Amino acid sequence: MPAQKSSKSKPDDKTPPVDPLNGEPADSSDEPMTPEEKAQLEDVEHMVTEAYEQFLRTASRVSDYANETYGSVRTYAKKHPGTALLVSFLAGVVLGALTSRR
Repeated sequence: MPAQKSSKSKPDDKTPPVDPLNGEPADSSDEPMTPEEKAQLEDVEHMVTEAYEQFLRTASRVSDYANETYGSVRTYAKKHPGTALLVSFLAGVVLGALTSRR
């Protein structure tokens, strides 16, 4: 029997790279950016940095508030265990009723 050749195709090295964001062929030119493009890029970088910093500040405030609330609830529960148990039970009943499928 004659040896069979593999029918696997090799990837075409001449295929232009594709931009993963928009699926279009990537610009492979090494042209320097224009001053307008640099200004746009700096504006976008600034906006992203501001948004990230705002996110961090908001997350910190939410964490602080959650910690304060948890501490208050824990203190109340230690002083009034019966009431805390009743509220916990009622909250479970309400959540169960809201999430039940009928």
